[in-house]
Amino acid sequence: MLDSIAKEEARKGNVVIDGHAAPWLLKGLADLRIAIVASFDVRIQRLAERDKRQLEEVLKETRLREEIERHRFLKLYNIDISDYTDFDLVINSERFTPEEIVEIIDKALEIISRNTRK
Repeated sequence: MLDSIAKEEARKGNVVIDGHAAPWLLKGLADLRIAIVASFDVRIQRLAERDKRQLEEVLKETRLREEIERHRFLKLYNIDISDYTDFDLVINSERFTPEEIVEIIDKALEIISRNTRK
């Protein structure tokens, strides 16, 4: 049901849809599909700091959650969530600040807008 709602909203245009399966489900509907990534170690460190939890606890929990998600997406959608080749833009958040990431996305949208007006 949520997948149908996401597709319906995408068809309306001028929306941002965030979801684990959204980039694959909205292929052909979305103007721009973005993955913002970081290495496993950096993600673990960020989660531990954000949630004020022990690194080892977050590491074990995240490994388990990501493995479950990987199997679930393969089973339900035949999607490999570690494969970003279908994305329009993949941004390494280890390299750029949140403000720089927004700037990159804005520039990509500007280019897409310019190209669709031709």
